[in-house]
Amino acid sequence: MAVIAVIVAAIVMLVVSLGISSMVLNNYRVSTSSLDSVSAYFLAESGVEDALSRLKGDLNYSGGLYNSPIGTYSIVVMRNGSNFSVRSEGSVKDIVRVVEAVVSIDTQSPEVAKYGVFGGDDVWMFWQDAEVRGNIWANDDFDITSNCKIYGNLYSAGLGGFFTGWLNWGAEIFDNPDTPGVEEGNVWSANNVKVWGGHVYGDVHSDHDIYTSFGGQIDGVQYPYDDMGLIQIDIPAFDFDTYEEEAKTEGTYFATATQFEAYVNSLDNGVSRTLPDGVYFIDTGNILFGVGKPIKLNGSIVVNGNISFFCGLEINAQNNLPAIAAGKNIQIRDYGPPKHGGDFVTINGVLYSERDVVLNHSDSGKDILVTGAIWGGDDMKVENASRVVYDPNVKNTVGFGFITSSGDVEMTDWTETL
Repeated sequence: MAVIAVIVAAIVMLVVSLGISSMVLNNYRVSTSSLDSVSAYFLAESGVEDALSRLKGDLNYSGGLYNSPIGTYSIVVMRNGSNFSVRSEGSVKDIVRVVEAVVSIDTQSPEVAKYGVFGGDDVWMFWQDAEVRGNIWANDDFDITSNCKIYGNLYSAGLGGFFTGWLNWGAEIFDNPDTPGVEEGNVWSANNVKVWGGHVYGDVHSDHDIYTSFGGQIDGVQYPYDDMGLIQIDIPAFDFDTYEEEAKTEGTYFATATQFEAYVNSLDNGVSRTLPDGVYFIDTGNILFGVGKPIKLNGSIVVNGNISFFCGLEINAQNNLPAIAAGKNIQIRDYGPPKHGGDFVTINGVLYSERDVVLNHSDSGKDILVTGAIWGGDDMKVENASRVVYDPNVKNTVGFGFITSSGDVEMTDWTETL
């Protein structure tokens, strides 16, 4: 009996020992798993911080895979203008934790992005009802006439052969009601300023002479021979190649202007010619849309050549992309070949041309409204029944290599998703 009792006691002790060992092992496994999970989370969190640091040095950073002494973390960055979504996965052994963040990074853009109208050469405003609400810059000179109105400041570097900035026959420069607290309605010019029948509600500065005649008025102070040191502003080059590749990926690439024109006309439903959303790239040739149903697009049209519209038009640029970008000229009119046409034109976004931009509705009784900006390497012409309203959001427009440096970071969302 004593032997049996000893054996039973030994068995009981063994079972108890095994149970305790199992509990300790399970607790160890749980503890280790918990530690790995915490480590994976901190790796994911560190990945987000790493991404923010890299973005401040390079706003084109898109992510990568990185090793650490305790595991790995992978980063994916998606950009929309000045907003960035960051996804970071931390991995320790078989455990993965994910942290996502949305951040906004203040950016500094070149001077051109401050202007509703920027001309690499002259800026012209002709005929009645032409209007710009925002500041205007001309690398050469300006000619504003025939009751045209500017709500903002007018700048001229005077680098060409015109030698004079003109404000004629009812042209007016006012303070901009869209920017309360900012004093505007002023003129700065490296050349002579002649206010012949025009009206400047602010001050006029000139490196040379200032003239008034034919009832011209300057309400503010005149500063002739005011050495301002105005210098030319270079317009950034547009990244046509990136848009070509994007359009090829999306199936919206057209080798010739003729192919694109035929495609757009095939979408005529009797009311409009509405294109599917996206970026359309046209490689060769000059595009001309004459009389026809209005063309509508949520997206962008990018063309290496000229592009002309003599019909109704509605373009809403998406994702901080330009509305229209052209390697040559852009013109939006209501007359010309093949015959007179014209309808309302509404464009939300940037019109960019490496040469001229011309806006002119003089025959149809309809108007042109661009909310955004027009920038070009040559002459900018805002003529009859055309309005440009500057939208400060154009500073985020991508495609130009605009972003030169980053500033403050604002975290708008931080979420653990796994």
